[in-house]
Amino acid sequence: DADGRWTTGFHAASLAFYGKPLNALTEAEFIELVSVPIAPSLLNPLKRGEAFEARTMRITRLSAGECSPQSVRDVWLDGCAVPAA
Repeated sequence: DADGRWTTGFHAASLAFYGKPLNALTEAEFIELVSVPIAPSLLNPLKRGEAFEARTMRITRLSAGECSPQSVRDVWLDGCAVPAA
């Protein structure tokens, strides 16, 4: 959270990061929240950064049906990376 403490659960994280309940989040905020659990020390909605932006973009592409994971082991969603221009 903003104070550097661990937060457990999506409802608590929604309040800690966005100051509102889970059902009040925008779609973008919800995707940001879903991005965090795989690496909470690296991915933080308050600190953002390149890794966070890449992760949220991959989840956004996945939820829009624009890509698929490479396999069941593709937890980082490499199959949803934005193709190089």
